[in-house]
Amino acid sequence: MTRSRPIVLVLAALVWPASVRAQASCGTCEHLCMWAPLLMSAEKTKQLFSNTDLVGGVDNVLQLDGAVNSAMGDWRSSLGEVSDSPCYRIIVKEFYDDDPLASSQLNDVVTHLPPSGNLLHVKYDDPKCPIEPATGKTKKEKDQAMKDLKERLCPALLDAFMTHEKVHQAQCKALWKKGAKAATNAFASPQTFAASEVKAYEAQIKVMRESMQKLIDRKQCQVSTHSIEDFAPPPKPDVDVQKALKMGKALEMINTVNAQSGGKK
Repeated sequence: MTRSRPIVLVLAALVWPASVRAQASCGTCEHLCMWAPLLMSAEKTKQLFSNTDLVGGVDNVLQLDGAVNSAMGDWRSSLGEVSDSPCYRIIVKEFYDDDPLASSQLNDVVTHLPPSGNLLHVKYDDPKCPIEPATGKTKKEKDQAMKDLKERLCPALLDAFMTHEKVHQAQCKALWKKGAKAATNAFASPQTFAASEVKAYEAQIKVMRESMQKLIDRKQCQVSTHSIEDFAPPPKPDVDVQKALKMGKALEMINTVNAQSGGKK
């Protein structure tokens, strides 16, 4: 990635391990259990970028990336089995009359969560500040990557991710009005980077919550007595700051060594 906004891998990290396949829809009642882990992940990531001890304890953005990813990994490993998740239990009880054997479609959803992570970024070194896929080098490759994303992500989920990037895009365009140097050096400071991510995640979370609420309100889902927080309990702000900071510095050293050796191990 050349002079683009750094993207942490926890953009919408999967909360439970899952294989990946095409998922054209995310509007059935069972898809509440797709939205729930993605929402919880986004909220946890926002928490970490809001943690002043974590952000203030790093020397650069690369260390912050590593620290946040380390903390997210610990958080994900602390979660139980998907069948024990609040969302799964609610859907089985309310929508499937407490019969887990009848919930084949629900099981299909939770075991085939959509792709997530480092999917999109904004090119801060381009005055137009385009939003583009994180993969692919040529225009043809990037066009194909975007086509693949549109096929694999339902429109509502892609909209949530795009909403995140549009916050960065607006910031990018505002910086370019101040000159190329302001735009290309936008994230020299971890504090600036973290503040940008917090703002972007707030916008993304708002869209995700709106999609969840629509499903909760749908009469045939029979879960209107529940709230979003019932399906996706807000993550606790707990984080081992010192461990995360050590991991961030360690990952920076590894990246530096790999860069110096031309990426060879």
